[in-house]
Amino acid sequence: MTSLSIRRYDPSDRADVRRICADTALYGEPVDRFIYDPDLVVDGLLRYYTDFEPESLFVAVAEGRVIGYLVGCVDTKRYERIFRYRIVPSLALKLIFRGDVLRPWLWKVLAALVKAGVNRAQFLKNIIQIYPAHCHMNMDPRHRREGVGARLCATFLDYLRDCGVKGVHISSATEVGKRFFSKMVFTLLAKFPAPPLAGIAPGEIWLMGKRLDAGEHGSMDEKRAGR
Repeated sequence: MTSLSIRRYDPSDRADVRRICADTALYGEPVDRFIYDPDLVVDGLLRYYTDFEPESLFVAVAEGRVIGYLVGCVDTKRYERIFRYRIVPSLALKLIFRGDVLRPWLWKVLAALVKAGVNRAQFLKNIIQIYPAHCHMNMDPRHRREGVGARLCATFLDYLRDCGVKGVHISSATEVGKRFFSKMVFTLLAKFPAPPLAGIAPGEIWLMGKRLDAGEHGSMDEKRAGR
């Protein structure tokens, strides 16, 4: 690929980042396969990063066009606080005003997501003590397997080191994602069933972590986080 560059997010990138999210956020597939209004899903997945921590969001640009992004957070506790008290209420209001609360599909989706969230929460409390940062990536499907993800991830890890962050964790439900982060030397910390959505049941969600301080290869800390 020619002229690939990685840079920080700019507000002018918002439409492109949201488009890529909508096209890929359902285990790599378009989110409109399980919800008729993709904007609601995209708001839930991206609004914290674009509106509350844009300095930790990086985009990949080729020939003047955004082809991928990495959304990140240096402090997951802050993310959870803002998500709970700022983003969830706004999403709930949208669902009410649009009449979605009367649609049976919504409750099926919410039940699946809540169950996965409860499973995730039982591990995350310990994990974020050692791996406080987190990130997530999505690529334009036409530019996968071109090394873009590796460059985005490396850029973000360098940024975290400059911020003095001691560790970062990710979650992945796809085999492609699990293989990618394994190659980036992330360690498996915990796993739990992935919620089936739109008939897609990928199996397990893996929580994986990478140490960025002197104890990057300390297996004892990783074992404690995964309990």
